[in-house]
Amino acid sequence: MEIKWTVKAKQDYDSILDYIFSDFSIKEVEKFVNLTEDTLFLISKNPLMFPKAKTKNVRKCVLVKQVNIYYRVNKNQIEVLTFWDNRRNPKGLKH
Repeated sequence: MEIKWTVKAKQDYDSILDYIFSDFSIKEVEKFVNLTEDTLFLISKNPLMFPKAKTKNVRKCVLVKQVNIYYRVNKNQIEVLTFWDNRRNPKGLKH
């Protein structure tokens, strides 16, 4: 299935990459990018492999212990809603 990112997902992802780059190394950024690409590939092949989140029709993938991917499966595509940094206040999570 095709994967489409929301504007929010792109912004969150970029923010996480900026954080990793500023506090770690380019090697860690590359590892995170590769893990994200591999995980999204798996999701595209089997969109129901991760559990449902609390919100209807939204699924939650634990990318790393600090970051979750929230996505929605539509008829012909997967919509990546957000990359959530688990260190943030969960009350701010809206997907």
